[in-house]
Amino acid sequence: MTDIILISIAVLILLLVLSYTIYKKFPHKKPIMYIPSIFGFIASLLLFVISLIIGKFEGMGLGVISIGAALASLLALMVAAVLDYFSKESKGR
Repeated sequence: MTDIILISIAVLILLLVLSYTIYKKFPHKKPIMYIPSIFGFIASLLLFVISLIIGKFEGMGLGVISIGAALASLLALMVAAVLDYFSKESKGR
């Protein structure tokens, strides 16, 4: 159980760092900063489907890890959106 949590936290930190780097590199193209989180979510869902096709319900370890990565991707997407919103609010004042 702790392995899944650690993998989710690692994916979350990786996606947040990637989004922040893209945000700083391309400040005028805000939608680009959401691409790593969306790509991570889609990749983890594909990994879940592949784990079901290959192993059925016998070995769900890969499926559980992919669900954790999908949740981390969604959380990173929400954090990036909230930070983008508050950075716009602070610049507007």
